[in-house]
Amino acid sequence: MGINCISEDQNQIRQQIKETARLLFNNRGYDVIELRDIAFAVNVSEDIITSIFLSKDELLEAVWSE
Repeated sequence: MGINCISEDQNQIRQQIKETARLLFNNRGYDVIELRDIAFAVNVSEDIITSIFLSKDELLEAVWSE
């Protein structure tokens, strides 16, 4: 049960990060937005984002691959 809960939580955070990144990239531009901006908007640390997405480029790929 514990492992599934962590996985579900991680999936929710991953989705929140992607949705927020999509909005910020669209509204302000990819070049302007930094991972710290996304982290602040999602209310997580930048380290959480980089543990899921190794770079801003990887996050962009994930955003647009859906």
